[in-house]
Amino acid sequence: MRKITGAEFPIRAAGEKPRGALIVVGADSARARQLGPEGFRIDTESGNLLLSGADEASTEFAVYTFLEKYLGVRRFWPGELGEVVPRQSSVTVGPIHDAQKPDFKWRNRGPGGALWGATSGPTEMRARERVMGISAEHQREVARWEKRNKWGGWKIYGGHSLGEIFPPEKYAAAHPEYYALVNGKRDAPGPGYDYKHRGQTCSSNLAVVEIAANWVNAFFDSHPDYQAVHVTLNDGGGFCECDLCRRLDSGRLLKSAGIDAQETKGSAKNRVITDRIFTFVNQVSERVQRRHPVITSSRWPTRATCCLPSESASIPT
Repeated sequence: MRKITGAEFPIRAAGEKPRGALIVVGADSARARQLGPEGFRIDTESGNLLLSGADEASTEFAVYTFLEKYLGVRRFWPGELGEVVPRQSSVTVGPIHDAQKPDFKWRNRGPGGALWGATSGPTEMRARERVMGISAEHQREVARWEKRNKWGGWKIYGGHSLGEIFPPEKYAAAHPEYYALVNGKRDAPGPGYDYKHRGQTCSSNLAVVEIAANWVNAFFDSHPDYQAVHVTLNDGGGFCECDLCRRLDSGRLLKSAGIDAQETKGSAKNRVITDRIFTFVNQVSERVQRRHPVITSSRWPTRATCCLPSESASIPT
């Protein structure tokens, strides 16, 4: 508002009684709560502007939406250069009675995990810096931009998570059988592993299933505010070629990158591995739900398990 008008807007605490027209910003409006999580209202009433949300996040969304929809503020990309703030000598709005709630319960392009600000382990933001050259400050600026564009919704953790669930420093030497069999050898990660590429597991190994389920349970124990967590493959191919894993495959082959599927028949390359993936994540989910069952209600579930692969149904090697 200061950028728009050049005027100062003194901030008063709740309970004070300043004179003149007010912009009232506050969470927990009864009318906003009726809209559900992240629902908000923008209203004019008795000469005042009311920006209210069902919770802290939705109150912020009310502010951002008011600035964008009614005052023309735009934030096209992170940072000051991407921000457009039209100048006005005065601001007049109303009457307004605008109620909104999210169309999508999960609105996020970076779900967390190996290269997306991991909550623990060796990945953290430094992996993102190392592999992608993105500074920590830029990541924080992106997070602010995402919030101002009303990204959010369910807190779903993970994305290419195998590096966190099966860190090579813990398992590679002692249990190489946990990792994918590739060209007759276990492909346990070594030096240079970025916790995102390759490092696939032998998903038909029941010990791998148990470790993944225990990891998810421990995550929900420590993060009860999350609705779901991914158990997802890494990028970069190198999927398991052992007999048990291949028995779970449908036998269908891909035709991609100009390669005729028939030319690769009988090899582990270019196999459709959808069935083995869903077998694995369903086994993990069944074990997790014994301890953290899905809770359904009129509001968002507080502890749901969503162990879904992040790739499309057909994953080429």
